Amino acid sequence: MTVLAVALVLAFDGALSFVEVPKMIRGKQFKELFLYSVLLLTGSAVMILRNFNIKMPNPTDLILWIYAPLSGLMKQLLS
Repeated sequence: MTVLAVALVLAFDGALSFVEVPKMIRGKQFKELFLYSVLLLTGSAVMILRNFNIKMPNPTDLILWIYAPLSGLMKQLLS
């Protein structure tokens, strides 16, 4: 089942790129093409990793790790 899901994602990405990339190249939208490529590859990679049950870090954990010491400091200053 996971191989089928990965194949479908790659097929969808290919079809979408087949339609969108030539339009962007003709319109000389190279910044948009770069951003499109980065977002498409990132989304596809995340989906493939999730299909194979590979544990990925949660972005919220990074935010908590950064702000946890500041939280303690603010509690001390405000009490």
